[in-house]
Amino acid sequence: EGDFRKQTEDSSYRGWGRLSNFRKQAFVVLFQVNQWWNGLSEGQRTVTGIIAANALVFCLWRVPSMQRTMIQYFTSNPASKVLCFPMVLSTFSHYSLFHMAANMYVLWSFSSSIVSMLGREQFMAVYMSAGVISTFVSYISKTASGRLGPSLGASGAIMSVLAAVCTKMPEAKLAIIFLPMFTFTAGSVSQSRFPLPLPPLGLFFFLSNVLSLP
Repeated sequence: EGDFRKQTEDSSYRGWGRLSNFRKQAFVVLFQVNQWWNGLSEGQRTVTGIIAANALVFCLWRVPSMQRTMIQYFTSNPASKVLCFPMVLSTFSHYSLFHMAANMYVLWSFSSSIVSMLGREQFMAVYMSAGVISTFVSYISKTASGRLGPSLGASGAIMSVLAAVCTKMPEAKLAIIFLPMFTFTAGSVSQSRFPLPLPPLGLFFFLSNVLSLP
């Protein structure tokens, strides 16, 4: 058995030595990515796909030939001829890098808590449903006010995640991205006792873009 193991190891070393430098580097990168993936929580693994989809759509906005398609399908506008698909696709669409980075950072920060609380399938159902419902409410609001125009972003879905955490985990400590030393409980947010002069809806919209778990 010892001789067989030694022969196997020698064969592996010889095989490694025959590989080109590019393939060796590729194997090292894949090994590191595998280690990183195995170290993630279930929630972080779940939102990784969402973040990747948002990053892909962000890159597509930079392709000139894709502009018409992006505006038609990846922005929500009640004046558009296409209304249904954008209700889903606009949730994964960001034109501003800062907007996308802030939303995805908050989603990543809350991912472990919300997925452990709801489960992977229920989280995805809540996230997608919240994105569609928030777009539908946006349609109604724009039509009622007469201010028709395109909008995009995951803020509506992020707000639902934040609201769920604040409701189910009122003792959880939250922090503002740019002011990590300033912490408060999730319960104070859900009860509108946050120490800033913001109305509840405006408060949740603001917090959905700046809050994280410390």
